Amino acid sequence: LAEEEGDETGADGKPLSKAQKKKLKAKQKKGDGDEEGKAKPKNAIADRLRAAQEARAREEAAMNLYLDLADEAQRLDKALSIVRLGDKALRKLDSADVSAEVDVLVGRCEAAVAEFDDHERIAKIHAAVGELRAAMTAQMELEERRRRARDKEKERKERMRAEGKLLTKAEKEKAAKQQAYLEAIGKGVGAAAGGEGGDGAAKKRVVYSNRKKKKAGDEAEAHGGAEHAGEPEEPDAVAAADLDAAPVEEPEGGGEEGGEEGRAKGGGPEADEEWDALDLDAKIASSGLAPDTDSEEEECIPVGAGLTSKLAALADDSKRAREEAERAAQAKLDKLYHFKPKADGGSDDETESESESDEEDQVEAGKAAARAEREARIQAAMAARTPNRLRSPICCIMGHVDTGKTKLLDNIRRTNVQEGEAGGITQQIGASFFPQDTLVDRMGSLHAKQKVNVRVPGLLIIDTPGHESFSNLRSRGSSLCDVAILVIDIMHGLEPQTIESMNMLRSKQTPFVVALNKIDRLYGWVSVKDRPFVEGIEQQDESVRREFEHRAAAILLSIAEQGLNAQLYYRNKDPREYISLCPTSAHTGEGVADILLNLVGMTQKMFVDRIMWTPMVQCTVLEVKVIEGLGATADVILANGTLRRGDRIVMCGFGGPVVTRVRDLLTPRPLRELRVKADYLHHQQIDGAAGIKICANHLDNVVAGSALLVPFADIPYDLEVIREDVMADLNKLAKAASEVNGGLGVYAVASTLGSLEALLEFLKTSKIPVSAVNIGPIHKKDVIKASIMHEFKPEYATILAFDVNVVKEAELQAKESQVKIFTAEIIYHLFDKFTAYMADVRREQQEKAASTAVFPVICQISSPDHVWCRGGGGDPILVGLAVKEGTLKRGTPLCVERRGMKDPDTGMQAYLDIGRVMSMEVDRKPAEAVKAGKSAAVKIDAVTSIAYGRQFDHTYPLYARVTRKSIDAIKEFFKEDLSKDDWALLLKLKKQYGVI
Repeated sequence: LAEEEGDETGADGKPLSKAQKKKLKAKQKKGDGDEEGKAKPKNAIADRLRAAQEARAREEAAMNLYLDLADEAQRLDKALSIVRLGDKALRKLDSADVSAEVDVLVGRCEAAVAEFDDHERIAKIHAAVGELRAAMTAQMELEERRRRARDKEKERKERMRAEGKLLTKAEKEKAAKQQAYLEAIGKGVGAAAGGEGGDGAAKKRVVYSNRKKKKAGDEAEAHGGAEHAGEPEEPDAVAAADLDAAPVEEPEGGGEEGGEEGRAKGGGPEADEEWDALDLDAKIASSGLAPDTDSEEEECIPVGAGLTSKLAALADDSKRAREEAERAAQAKLDKLYHFKPKADGGSDDETESESESDEEDQVEAGKAAARAEREARIQAAMAARTPNRLRSPICCIMGHVDTGKTKLLDNIRRTNVQEGEAGGITQQIGASFFPQDTLVDRMGSLHAKQKVNVRVPGLLIIDTPGHESFSNLRSRGSSLCDVAILVIDIMHGLEPQTIESMNMLRSKQTPFVVALNKIDRLYGWVSVKDRPFVEGIEQQDESVRREFEHRAAAILLSIAEQGLNAQLYYRNKDPREYISLCPTSAHTGEGVADILLNLVGMTQKMFVDRIMWTPMVQCTVLEVKVIEGLGATADVILANGTLRRGDRIVMCGFGGPVVTRVRDLLTPRPLRELRVKADYLHHQQIDGAAGIKICANHLDNVVAGSALLVPFADIPYDLEVIREDVMADLNKLAKAASEVNGGLGVYAVASTLGSLEALLEFLKTSKIPVSAVNIGPIHKKDVIKASIMHEFKPEYATILAFDVNVVKEAELQAKESQVKIFTAEIIYHLFDKFTAYMADVRREQQEKAASTAVFPVICQISSPDHVWCRGGGGDPILVGLAVKEGTLKRGTPLCVERRGMKDPDTGMQAYLDIGRVMSMEVDRKPAEAVKAGKSAAVKIDAVTSIAYGRQFDHTYPLYARVTRKSIDAIKEFFKEDLSKDDWALLLKLKKQYGVI
């Protein structure tokens, strides 16, 4: 019994706990098993997981290194571009420093390649850095050659300056002209004087070209020579003197013949005619004295776009890699955050936690494999596409308000025809489908003239015109819309929403044609229903054609101002470079055939790659509706692929991803069968592109505008990957909105995910901060969330609602919580409402802070004669003040120096507070503010014991009394009202008063 009790106690004699006893028994059992010779079984799964962990750790380290190298390479590439600009660059960089950094980067890349020799991305960045080093070496060599050339030129100029030959360009031109003139007039003289130096040669008389001068000139020269006798001559003066003094030799003998010959060659009318006939430029060039017009150009190395584009591609790759790494890290942090260890310890708990971590690692590995397999299948499906099978292009109609978008859409669909659906047009959910035969019929005579072979199965035009339909057709950030119609009113030209639509189409790289609508409004236009425009314009009067050309040219100019090339479609020789304009009339149907012809031709000729059919599902949710008898249904646009009844689908929901199965696929019946009680046709499967109504469970919380994805049944963990992907966009928007502004801002609500993206982008450009976002109607909970801003910034306790409804309960809560709700269907109207509200709030805040904020000012009493009331005994001080600096405002507290006294707290100059400015008059009219350089009669509410002549007089400057509190109020509420000079004066007064 004692031994057993001994076993139950520790080394210190204290009894063991229950957990310690359990651990002791496990050790004894393990020891017994070892003694019996039982070998411990190897865990193959644990080994594989451990190897996978090591591989992931190595891959993560390689990825982080790659990201750093890519960022550094792109930074140094920009630095090299700045170095190449030289003096033209806004900021200067030392090429030697940049070259040293490039060498360091090369060393890092070589070490990375040695460590991760099997990593493809590091090999790519190593090759790009090698090219960067070669470019840097070439730049350094170029700079060295330039430096040597500059030194050589400097030495040459110093030598010429020492010899007195360094002339300016003007001096060289002057000397060259004089030399040419002297050579021209001395041409014959030199020939006559060829025998100089011989014994029998005739003596020659030296004649100088400046022998005839005016007396005034002689006197001026004499005075000038006397004044500057001791000064060195300027280079131009030296050159001029040398040239003027150049001798022209004439023979003394020769009689009258020689004299006449000399006169003929040296002066007279014949010489003038000869001088006019001279080619001065040729003489100057031949003399070698022409100025250096062709200055030495610096050698330069052409900057190739290859390296920059390569680094830009690597930067995009690194950005995607960084997002993947952040997503993986966030997933790990979420696991750690949600990890909950059990209360009781022991070996069993440790074993369970280890097994759980192993399972999590296995799930992560499975997700990575599923993601790679899904990507591989998508790539294989894209590679297997063929031009022989095309899908229907998806088309949106966009434009400004009242340009005729809906009317044009109705005319294209023929929904204004009372007999039912005309021409076989099928009305689908959220879209109108035009079969191939219908397209050929609507093109009319143009089809035969243009000889267009319609190969697309049809055209799918979205019913809802405007931005919403385009922004909702999105799939993970890219647009599912293949082509668009931008409607422009020919009478009004480009308008704000037209420009916004144009920018949106450009950002998504969506091709579009312009419908130049309302041509029937042109004065004198003769309309014929559904006639092609090219046939109609030929039958109009000359005045109508002239007016059309004038208005079309104005719109083409406006489009060119937006950075786009455009041309009327029948004159467009290059549709890839120029946007086609199709004149239309939504009222008469003229030009509709032209638009359909352009849409079909553009998609078939230039964008076949975009409309080739693939089995991979590309689908987006347009709207979630509750239908009687069906419950909650989702209206979707199936852009590509095949959707079947019974497929498992995953969509983005407000409370998380929604996973359900397709219960039914519905499309409406044709109008001619409306008498049948069943309103919808049921389908087993539908190929894209099509508008479908999906019946399924749990569709109430689906986010409109989100993607609909179908997981692969044969890929493990593909469903988990899809669940993360569908929520990525919503989480990214919510996280970006809260993180960027630090949690302070307005509450943004939109109808769909695409509309929320557009709203957030617009608010970002408008510099309106956002604290939180939501999608769908505004409920009471949204108002409560927005009311939190009352504790931080009351002006931001507002809700900006774009194209959504407000529940009545939310309106009551908003009144109670004092939360402003701004709703609008056009994004510009929302901005205007909020801007007006913020202006009112700002005005109220400024009125409240007016007594605290003090504008800086220095003024002085004009003269003793301008003191009308001295103050003291409760009387105000009434004086004339001249404002020296700053702005004097009503309510400004004024003070003067207490000369010879120091402030006991700061040890600086002491000041005496006089009082506040009660009112001011300028030219006998009341004034609220007086600027520097002006004077005013000022009434000061003075302190009882202070009076003019007692504590101060007209020699004392009056200063605005500035404090820390007043400076803060100025910065917060009146920052935009102060100029640079006012800020400088405020800083001066702050130092003067010793304000910290």
